[in-house]
Amino acid sequence: MSMQIEIKSLKGMALDAAMALMEGYELTTDSISLLAKKDGKLLIVGPGADDSRIRYSPSTKWEQLGPLIKTRDVVLANHSSGNEETPDRFWGSAHCFHGFTRFETYDGIEVAACRSMLAYHHEGTSLTLPNIVFAMCAD
Repeated sequence: MSMQIEIKSLKGMALDAAMALMEGYELTTDSISLLAKKDGKLLIVGPGADDSRIRYSPSTKWEQLGPLIKTRDVVLANHSSGNEETPDRFWGSAHCFHGFTRFETYDGIEVAACRSMLAYHHEGTSLTLPNIVFAMCAD
């Protein structure tokens, strides 16, 4: 079973799961974590404090997002908040040259890039994720 979701609402584990599916990973679970499986490799899906070699989280890890960006037409920008009280607060934007792929967010440029690539890949503003993702997501 699966559920339709707006790409702009994806974040955290759900966003990383959508990216994993886009990249051809199979999603599974060990009832503790959401896992991504591909080419004999098993990774924990979503952000976390542990070693990045065992995690799949392009929404937080440049070393995973960078290679994905290099293979796509995507424009990224990091913008100052313009607020003198929070001069170090930035927001990210990304697009893949189509209006429906433009995303802006205070969640960071990595999140904006992932959302943009997903919209381009799915040719729209929503996508379908398997229920296993929602069962494992706390956010």
